[in-house]
Amino acid sequence: MEIPPETIIRFSRFKQFLNVLLAVFMIGLALTIILVPDKYFFTFGSLFRKFMGTMLILAGTHTLYIAIKNIMNRKIQIVINYNGLMTAGASFYSWKNISNAKVVKIGIGKNSSYHLQYRVDGYMHDFELSGFDIGNKKLSELLKLYSDGTANTEKESN
Repeated sequence: MEIPPETIIRFSRFKQFLNVLLAVFMIGLALTIILVPDKYFFTFGSLFRKFMGTMLILAGTHTLYIAIKNIMNRKIQIVINYNGLMTAGASFYSWKNISNAKVVKIGIGKNSSYHLQYRVDGYMHDFELSGFDIGNKKLSELLKLYSDGTANTEKESN
């Protein structure tokens, strides 16, 4: 498999756009639930429906805010190349200093998320992978290829 000299990873605009659509649907559904006229306003069912509609509006608004924020964020989140690795909020580290770089699944079922974990000088870096323009499997393959490529070139030069 041929890989580019450097891979730059950002938030996926397409995935965030899908989140915007989901949020708009949630808010629309919530408004429909709330605005449906009731024969009796102060019944338990009516109040419960209005409460659930309000919670759905809050969840949809939060989802919309996060999605739009990620769409506008074009900053580089991860850089991987033959020299090393950098994640947002961390420095660039050489493969010589990085050990145990891998993509791991944390949690079970719907509560699970994928993280990029790597150790530098005894400190474990943990970077959540969510909404990026590369899949977890592809990122895992690239980590292996770039880090192995560095090891191979170092062995050849010795």
